[in-house]
Amino acid sequence: MRTLGPAHARLLALTLLAAVGCSSAHGCSGGDETKAVQPTAAAQNQQPGGEVSDRCKLCRTKSCSETENSVNLVAGCYEKPDPKLVPNPDANFTRDCQAVMKCAFAHDCAYDPALGPVHCFCGSRAVDECLKDGPADDAPCVAEWKAATRGKTTGEVLERFSLIEYPSGWAFNLLECDRDRCGPKSVVGRCTP
Repeated sequence: MRTLGPAHARLLALTLLAAVGCSSAHGCSGGDETKAVQPTAAAQNQQPGGEVSDRCKLCRTKSCSETENSVNLVAGCYEKPDPKLVPNPDANFTRDCQAVMKCAFAHDCAYDPALGPVHCFCGSRAVDECLKDGPADDAPCVAEWKAATRGKTTGEVLERFSLIEYPSGWAFNLLECDRDRCGPKSVVGRCTP
């Protein structure tokens, strides 16, 4: 399995914490997992079809097209993944990646420094509760993450979240790049709501 570094490590840590029973109720959470997920005003003003602004495209080109691992996250999600990393992507690969990106932006659910994109899939449930009981009713992007991970169970979805063999891995890492490099503090352009 191939991963893209710190983002995958953070998701793995959340999953491991869940496996040992860690949650916000036990005081070992990294963030506010109970925040309700609602579409933001910025997301409602998004261009038709979910296109991003030219300034966001510029920031992604400068910051997310050639990562420290020489992986073009933008091309992998919006054009075609690197054939060395995904030799035979299926016909829906980029479509499923883009669906995750669009849903995450529309609901402003992927940019929390502690939970990141997991919040889009689990909603107000802590990771351990999500693993046990499935996503909360308020989780806005369940169908998109299931399709992008090719997962049928919650465990499969969470396990494959950041793996670049799946569309989900490209979306996960691009959402992380948007938050970390093209967020509110970016002087180049902003890709977050």
